[in-house]
Order: sequence, then C-alpha cells, then structure tokens
Amino acid sequence: MKENQVVYDHDFLSFATGIAIPHGIYDEKRNQAYLTIGTSKDTSEFVCDSMEHWWSIELKHHYPQAEKLVIRCDGGGSTSSRHHIVKQDFQQLSIQLGLPIQIQHYPPYCSKYNRIEHRVFPHLTRQWTGVIFTNYEIVKELAERTTFESFF
Repeated sequence: MKENQVVYDHDFLSFATGIAIPHGIYDEKRNQAYLTIGTSKDTSEFVCDSMEHWWSIELKHHYPQAEKLVIRCDGGGSTSSRHHIVKQDFQQLSIQLGLPIQIQHYPPYCSKYNRIEHRVFPHLTRQWTGVIFTNYEIVKELAERTTFESFF
C-alpha cells in the first residue's frame, strides 16, 4: 500500500527544484503527435528548436517533397502573433530548414479550435492527472506511454 504524500494544491515555482514545459507538434495528415519537454522557459526559441528537431529526425523523411512548412499556432504565449521575436525565430528556422514557413495564428482566446488541444493534450492530461511530478523522468515516462490512436 502506498503512503499518502502531502502536497500543495497549487504549483509554486519558489518550491520547485525544476520545471517541465511540454510543447506539442501535431501532424494532421498522419495523425501523429510529437512532444518535447523543455526544462527552462517556454519561448519562441524553444518552439523553433522543437520544430527543427522533429523536422530533422522525423518529419522530413515523411515529407521529402515538401515545398513549404505550414505551422498553426495559438495567438498567445510563446508563439504570440503580437511578438516580433516569434517572427524572427521562425524566419531563422526557415533559413535553417531551407523551406519557406507559413504561419497561421489562431486568434487570441480561440485555441479551442486548435486541433492539438483536442487530439493530444487531453490524453496527456489524463495520463498526468493525480501524479506528483517529483522528477523529469516521471513526466517523460507517462508521456511516452500515452497513445492517441484509440481516441479517433
């Protein structure tokens, strides 16, 4: 029998020894999700690094004839349509990949229309519900165990 563990009912960064920031990429055509878990800050640079990583190791092999990359982003946060640094980082990513990138931002407060919010994150949230994240490996392990195929 597991011993009960006392926890706070809210996250307090001052008590944390680290953070885990999930960033998801959803390939609509293949119904495939890719997740990167960051450990510093949710920035446009982090988003672009995640995109570059998944493009290099996975996506370019599935789309070798791609002429452009279309990215749909929420209107706020690290990919905010209002921040110039986001545009600058996506431009740098475009140069790195050698592909034009077309960004399509959902309007602010309309992330409910973003497919990743319905097809990926609810299933991750379900896996993570009630779990106390005492280390990065728990977050990673539970994310790896999450499957999406049976939900569509």
